[in-house]
Amino acid sequence: MPSPRLTPLTRDSIERALTTRSLGRSLQVLSDTSSTNAVALDAAEAGAPDGAVIVADRQSAGRGRLGRTWRSPGGLNLYCSIIIRHLPTDERLGWLPLISATATAQAITQMTTVSPALKWPNDVMVGTRKVGGILCETHGLGRGSAYAVVGIGLNVNWRHDEMPAELRTIATSLADEGQAPVDRATLLASLLLELESRLDLWRTGSLPSLSQEYQDLCGTIGQPVRVELESGKVLEGIATDVGRDGSLRLIDSTTTPPTAHLIHSGDVRHLRADPPRP
Repeated sequence: MPSPRLTPLTRDSIERALTTRSLGRSLQVLSDTSSTNAVALDAAEAGAPDGAVIVADRQSAGRGRLGRTWRSPGGLNLYCSIIIRHLPTDERLGWLPLISATATAQAITQMTTVSPALKWPNDVMVGTRKVGGILCETHGLGRGSAYAVVGIGLNVNWRHDEMPAELRTIATSLADEGQAPVDRATLLASLLLELESRLDLWRTGSLPSLSQEYQDLCGTIGQPVRVELESGKVLEGIATDVGRDGSLRLIDSTTTPPTAHLIHSGDVRHLRADPPRP
């Protein structure tokens, strides 16, 4: 039997592992593409159903949050995008990236020996190094045909010595952290199952349980942080909690009285390294 590190990611291997009700039951597996999110956006515009999944073995132009590039070598990692329809029109919408991050972290916990944490809003971390990220894009809000695309990238079997030099101090992989290769098909199936159960709760308005689960995993809460907003403005303070709409609450104690900020989008940096895990 080939090593999980070398096992191709195929439609058959994914479908054999799937236990979801709807997520991934419409499935497109590509050997190479520019970006799974770009393919999923086109598919959604063409009428692809809720829960349709696009998976690629390699991306030539993977995208991250805030316009960043996501390095996407072939045969090693997991790159997928999920089409989500039936979107809520209230504050729950802001929670989609966060519950996607929670589902990803829980799938990693279920399928490996790695214990990830989350950096607000949706970076998946092991210690101070990034192992995955999520890009959510919404279209058609206010129309009956509104949808979102949730793009997830995970470094699975990418060894440290294979990474570009500029990533080796800031990125890691599940195989390196767990000291064992990981089967990508079963990891994807677990991720989709974890996400499906949280989408059910999200759509029915069960935010308190979803919020608690996210905050339990979020290493940003309680940390001194620096946030660079899209406008270029920089804020510093203590991240205290997550609001009802998924925003990050930041308290700047250098002002009198202390100033509270609600951050809806921005680049968050922890100013103190996380304590070592036991």
